[in-house]
Amino acid sequence: MTNPGTLKLTTPTDREIVMTRVFDIPRRLIFDAWTKPELLKRWMYGPPGCSLAVCEIDLKPGGALRWEWRGPDGTAMGMSGVYREIVPPERIVQTELFDDDWTGGETLVTIVLVEQDGKTTVTMTVLYSTREARDGALKTDMEHGMALGYDRLEEMLATAGSQENSHVQELIRVEEEWGRAMVQNDAEAIGRYMADDWTIVGPDGSVSDKATFLGLVKSGALSHDVMETDDIKVRIYGDTAVVTARGVSGGNYRGQAFRVVERVSDVFVRQDGQWRCVLTHLSRIAPA
Repeated sequence: MTNPGTLKLTTPTDREIVMTRVFDIPRRLIFDAWTKPELLKRWMYGPPGCSLAVCEIDLKPGGALRWEWRGPDGTAMGMSGVYREIVPPERIVQTELFDDDWTGGETLVTIVLVEQDGKTTVTMTVLYSTREARDGALKTDMEHGMALGYDRLEEMLATAGSQENSHVQELIRVEEEWGRAMVQNDAEAIGRYMADDWTIVGPDGSVSDKATFLGLVKSGALSHDVMETDDIKVRIYGDTAVVTARGVSGGNYRGQAFRVVERVSDVFVRQDGQWRCVLTHLSRIAPA
């Protein structure tokens, strides 16, 4: 991983924290990583074992944002805000207010991206309501957490070439659309993302095929009301791709409610210009 710079933190005024990092990456890719939910979930998810389970973005001045992190023990931390300025790919200004208001009121976050010779300097300025609120933030592991996130961002973008990055984003979109079809319990839509010979291996080692799975959905014997994924990783090998993720799924199977946390592994092949899944393997981590 190329890492031309480490995170630098300064406090230019008594209400501000400024964090700066230089990336060996074009700023348009970094801007996308800050503003697309499918990308944010891959690097802004907090300490290992946590996830950015909710990432809602209405990317326009006056548009709302809502992020919710979840820990491995199920604890949640939510934050809402409003976009004040959006200047692609160079500037984002947004307000942030955590549900438990540990920052002592609303903060104003300004992210500026400056590119020169293929390197991008990212400067994030956080303006707090009071000096006390700023000092309280400095006592947390904020700096370490942001440095960890930026390391993930660097790795995520630096390892993806332009064509591969396009396929990666397409596969993430496919996974998310497939999950939405599952929650809608739309057998026809679900089937569009499966190859004809799709196979699923369950946590108990059971094996089922496409016709059987879709038959359960059509009959109502299997339904989902929750299908969330995070920590998505994509590896592409020509026209074959392996997608792994941490998933939370819930619903009803033959009259029994279920909600589980699983490690999901999907193998996709590119057929007629579209990615279709040929194999899904589920490994249960814990009940949700």
